[in-house]
Amino acid sequence: MLTPARIGWVALLAVLLLSLAREAEATPVCGKKDPTTGTCIHWIGGSVPAPQPRPEPKPARPPTPQPPRVCTAGPVEVPCHNTFGTWLQTYQMWCRLQSPQPPLSDPAWQGRTTGRIMTCVRPQGPVADPGMAFTTWLPDANDPQPPPDPETLAWAAFARLDVEAITIASAPPPLETGKEVLGFVGIPIWLWAHDDSPNSRGPLTSEASERGHTVHITAHRETVVWDLDDGASPVTCKNMRPFNPRTMNRETPVVCGRQQGYEHEGEYTITATSHWRIDWNGMGRSGTLTMPLTSTATLRIGEAHALVTNGGNQP
Repeated sequence: MLTPARIGWVALLAVLLLSLAREAEATPVCGKKDPTTGTCIHWIGGSVPAPQPRPEPKPARPPTPQPPRVCTAGPVEVPCHNTFGTWLQTYQMWCRLQSPQPPLSDPAWQGRTTGRIMTCVRPQGPVADPGMAFTTWLPDANDPQPPPDPETLAWAAFARLDVEAITIASAPPPLETGKEVLGFVGIPIWLWAHDDSPNSRGPLTSEASERGHTVHITAHRETVVWDLDDGASPVTCKNMRPFNPRTMNRETPVVCGRQQGYEHEGEYTITATSHWRIDWNGMGRSGTLTMPLTSTATLRIGEAHALVTNGGNQP
């Protein structure tokens, strides 16, 4: 028999069950998901929830700017690229790949079967010297690195020196000095180096290292070869001496130059080529390299005419 108390409990239980049923109806259940995106494509019961907006992707972080490449030949900054190729900092030269590559029987390979044959040019100051172009073998970037070439290290050591061509001095003086002094046919030509310094004559020492290998060099000027621009044989001088008009004359033996002077009047561009000798040693080896450095100047030669008189008498 239901008492009033039991009736109250039954009513309360019915209200609770009805509330739970309504809550279950209001909460949808996902019946099927998209296997690719994982989003629900079929809901069961209740109202379908509104799709949630996808979060905006974070903007990509801009790449960190890289500092520009700086290429140096010893203390001198040089262009990293020019018409002769790309600057190789380790080897201190510009190089470009020979195309096509020579056959493996070519002496440039020196018996190797890997690597590549390059045409390279060494610098003279900050610019390339076309007269110093040569062919050489270099390893590929992914090849096991062999020991460095000692001659390459010797050139790298030489590039660190502030070596200069001579400044031409002469009698008669070059037009570049601003002195409008005329030389004469048949008058001796004296040649020497103006303000000759260690940088233009040596000896100078330097060294270069790579991966624990070091090569030492001593460099000095051996000779200066003078081309006087008149088709005659060049003049080679080891010693040079300035002309002193106070103590010397036309009969003084020329130390460096030409005793008989020029045969014809005109302007002549003289060329002085300093030949440097570079002795190197290191890595259990030694050797000698040479480097020519050139300078020019202009001489003006006239022809002297004797003035003959008859003492004022009429013919």
